[in-house]
Amino acid sequence: MRTQKPLPNPPDEYTKEYMFDLASLVIAEESITVKTDRDNVFDKGTLIIRSPDGNYFKIVVSNAGTLSATAITTVDSRPITSDNPHYVAP
Repeated sequence: MRTQKPLPNPPDEYTKEYMFDLASLVIAEESITVKTDRDNVFDKGTLIIRSPDGNYFKIVVSNAGTLSATAITTVDSRPITSDNPHYVAP
């Protein structure tokens, strides 16, 4: 599944300012995406992985380097995360 941040609608007339703003937006978004063809370093956020049976797990590493996985609650088969666009708080 891929999610994509929508780009702003173009103005009726293109301007240098619009193109600079659009380029800045694309560069900023690209810098925070995960790449599949190189190493990725995560400074913040959570790495959530789906298991073969469809459950989601959060991967955590301790200061000692121990990895652990914690089950994540789902709503409509989507994990609840701080930035989950599919989750609406009750």
